[in-house]
Amino acid sequence: MAQLHISPRTAEKIRGVHSLDPEWVREQIECRAGLVATWHVHPERGLRALIELPMKPKRILVVLYPVTDGMTQDEYHLGSAYPWK
Repeated sequence: MAQLHISPRTAEKIRGVHSLDPEWVREQIECRAGLVATWHVHPERGLRALIELPMKPKRILVVLYPVTDGMTQDEYHLGSAYPWK
């Protein structure tokens, strides 16, 4: 992915609720080879990519929404990031 957009509201949420640094998430996602995304269509939010980042002792699930202005490619909005499993 070339560019990850993180809104101030999402940054505040993942920092406060999930204790994750938004810039750390950006570093793990932007311009990284080998990330595996699972595409999922949410009934209300539409198409999104789910990416699992390894982080000990838990993993981080990152939810991304593609930028869909018809002009951009390989740009996403961060929907959320949170520890799981």
